[in-house]
Amino acid sequence: MTTSERQAWEAIRAKGRARYIWRDGVLRRGVLGGAIFVLWRILVDLSRHSLDKSEGFVIIFMFSAVALLGGLLSGLRTWAQHEHDYKNIEL
Repeated sequence: MTTSERQAWEAIRAKGRARYIWRDGVLRRGVLGGAIFVLWRILVDLSRHSLDKSEGFVIIFMFSAVALLGGLLSGLRTWAQHEHDYKNIEL
């Protein structure tokens, strides 16, 4: 971790763990990733002329739930990794 990375992490860290996990994990990775998948899924179904509303809704709903959970887990993991790097750096 470079000095600039350390300073950036200190600024992020000062704002809190919950905020980081929510913004970086859930919103950035979970919601954004989920939105990209849903858009892709709709475009594929439309190109095949097979947009089944009930099936599509179930798939979109289930993937959205998985994407949010994945975002949460990703946020927790990256927080832990950054904390590990931050605490183990030699000054």
